[in-house]
Amino acid sequence: MLNILKTIAHFFTAFLLFSCSNKQPQDLNLINILNEGLTKSNQTIQQQNKIIYTAIEQKSLERRSSNTAKIWLSKAQSIKEISRNLDLYIQNLKDILIKEANIDFSPKKVTDKLDDTKSVQNIFGSGSKQNELFQYLEKFKDSLLIIDSSINMTFRNTIALSDNVVIALSVTNFSNKTIIEVLAMLTELQAKIKVNENQMLSYCLQHSTPYIGCGYSRGPKLLITQSSSYVKAGEIISVNVGIGTFFAETDPVIFINNKSTNIGIDGSANTSIKASTKPGIHTIPIKATYYKPDGTEETRETEIKYEVADNS
Repeated sequence: MLNILKTIAHFFTAFLLFSCSNKQPQDLNLINILNEGLTKSNQTIQQQNKIIYTAIEQKSLERRSSNTAKIWLSKAQSIKEISRNLDLYIQNLKDILIKEANIDFSPKKVTDKLDDTKSVQNIFGSGSKQNELFQYLEKFKDSLLIIDSSINMTFRNTIALSDNVVIALSVTNFSNKTIIEVLAMLTELQAKIKVNENQMLSYCLQHSTPYIGCGYSRGPKLLITQSSSYVKAGEIISVNVGIGTFFAETDPVIFINNKSTNIGIDGSANTSIKASTKPGIHTIPIKATYYKPDGTEETRETEIKYEVADNS
């Protein structure tokens, strides 16, 4: 869909910029048809953007990806809001122009005002609206690129809002442009905003799952150490439990001696247990639940043993 939308938009730009100024009715009808098609495509892309954004929200609620996803959800929120503000501004320009011309674009309604130039001149003739639009476009790009340094590096040369159609808006004498041509230019800008938002939200979604790394064990094991396995009655035993290489991103939940234990920043759990007062061999149950790199949850259970000395 994105590639199709880009193709339509590029064709649109070329048609608007390089066709003759005195367009025939059939040319204006073609522009109107293309404008309607691009508007519908914009709606489809907007729905895709909502799906991507919802996926990021969902990852922020999942235990294994919550910490990382919340960071990228914040960035996605900024992208969504910045894109929405510019889209609403451009839509307002279109609404002002349509109201000025008193055009009815309702479904199956054929208008005879596509060649209206007077309304265009009334709204854009002074040049103030164009200058205002350029300022919004510059602010749009700058605001997006300060969200995150990696977003800046990835997208600073691909935010495609300052290409031919914007140049056309800056140099065109609007007195010879029809209302449908100007509406079409603005619709294309909206398309570029939504495509750009789609790509940036996809980038955020891609980074919302923590990368565990290729060093992660294919078959995770519980790694357990204890201070001693032979103790006196009532002596303290220190127990450390971790998973694989102790990645905190596995989001482990560890029970030692049937009690949930706090997880350190390295992903391991430490606790101290008072040894039994009864001589003989005793066990300490260990249970750990964690997430593997593929996102599936796994639980491992084992036990460690210690012996209490008989001092009788």
